[in-house]
Amino acid sequence: MERKKASRHSTHPEKKGEKAQVAAILESIADGVFTIDRDWRITSFNRAAEKITGVSRRRAIGQKCF
Repeated sequence: MERKKASRHSTHPEKKGEKAQVAAILESIADGVFTIDRDWRITSFNRAAEKITGVSRRRAIGQKCF
């Protein structure tokens, strides 16, 4: 039990790094990309999506898709 607990905590920084890497990749894509959660709310909105839609990231995040 002790080992599992320690290994779970050691992966936390790795997940943070993975999240940052995914965000950087999505931001560098020329296509408009956004992600949604289970409730269909926008959780991320890249720069290209802003340019294509004319909607700012600040305004888009948190809005429902439908």
